[in-house]
Amino acid sequence: MLNISETLTQQRLWSRSFNNNNTVSPKIEGGNEQKYDFSPLTGEDAFSAFLNGVLLKAYGTFDPDNFKNLWGIFNQEINGERYYDFYSFPFTENPLGSLTQKKDKNKPLSRVTVGSLVPLYPTLRSLSEKKGNGITFIPSAPAFFPTDEKFNGSRLVWTEFDQIESLEGQWQIIELLRKHGLDPIAVVYSGGISLHIFYLLDESVNDDSLRYLNGLFIPLGCDSSPAKNVVNQMRLPGFYRADKGKEQSLEYLSNSQYSVASFIKGFESLYLEKGFDFETLEQSQERVKVEKERLESQKINLSDYDDSDIKKAVNELFSNLSIPTYDEWDNSTDTYTIRLNIAIALVHLGFSKDEAYSLAPNLFEGTSIGWNTLGRYPRDNPIGTLISQLRQLLGDNKIKFPQWFNEKYSKDESKRFSKFEDILASVQKFKERIKPKGFGKQK
Repeated sequence: MLNISETLTQQRLWSRSFNNNNTVSPKIEGGNEQKYDFSPLTGEDAFSAFLNGVLLKAYGTFDPDNFKNLWGIFNQEINGERYYDFYSFPFTENPLGSLTQKKDKNKPLSRVTVGSLVPLYPTLRSLSEKKGNGITFIPSAPAFFPTDEKFNGSRLVWTEFDQIESLEGQWQIIELLRKHGLDPIAVVYSGGISLHIFYLLDESVNDDSLRYLNGLFIPLGCDSSPAKNVVNQMRLPGFYRADKGKEQSLEYLSNSQYSVASFIKGFESLYLEKGFDFETLEQSQERVKVEKERLESQKINLSDYDDSDIKKAVNELFSNLSIPTYDEWDNSTDTYTIRLNIAIALVHLGFSKDEAYSLAPNLFEGTSIGWNTLGRYPRDNPIGTLISQLRQLLGDNKIKFPQWFNEKYSKDESKRFSKFEDILASVQKFKERIKPKGFGKQK
């Protein structure tokens, strides 16, 4: 396998040919040649093109009822610890903004602006040239605070290709998407091992809808993490990535824009070609609702399980999750009740307070949960409660126990907990009779 520098160089030579008009044509083996009227850009040219061609199109119209912030984020490692600088800018042609800092490091909503106004590009470019991990931004552009609690809709849909080994393979996926009418508005090279692609919608969508749309990329081999996080950070082109010694470049830019219906239609066509099961947003929401009811209502006998298997499975489950910190100042979502239910489930599964905290310190820190009384709350199915509450907390409807656990405890007709796939099959009849009735718009 080529290293990434050789891959990027060869990709530009192998997949693109420039004619006299500076058009660029990917020549993907086994596919049709399609022309790209764009030449890759770096530095300030890349940033300006992305700002005007993508960001201002999405959020450049001022709306006092739905304010947006452009977050420019620089991070670096110092003495083994990761530090982040969050700069907040308005969406203007020449953004002037400020550095922000949290008054309390454990309270995301304690963030305030500090210092004087600074110009976006020269400030972040200078930072990126230092020892660090480049510059990222938040495509959904939440207002005032870069947190999921402050998510207020998104006109951008995004994905990244960290799960695909070569850049050639990533360009082939983009060609497959274009074949089905899904031409991205922008493709950004991360400066590392992946391409980040963006699509512009003609309307703003809410969090459930955004997770659904981002999740449509997952069967293509794309990273699932961005689909779970509505304030996920992506690479901002035009800046240097010092840890890799490469530029974050703008590889492609178009004028493409989609209605939600046409975006979904393109994926439905692609899924049909590839033989993937296609699920509408409404079907997904109904499935999750039924799964939640089944998971929490089904009675199980914990004596049917080996305690060491439960502990091992729960530890593996949490090792793959990124739990946000608890913020008692924020009343926009009732995450306390969710965290309390998770704590109750863990106690019923045999976890002490210390063991539960070691799974994910962010989960319970600052909640003041009274652990000595949790065993008094009955739970017929603590496994189901744990799964359903983690799904609700993280907005990820695909969280489940490890496959080995599901297989081990679903081999006979005992009262053991049915494996996750069996529960999915049990709600198939609901999916068959559901018809789409529109899409979740963000007001």
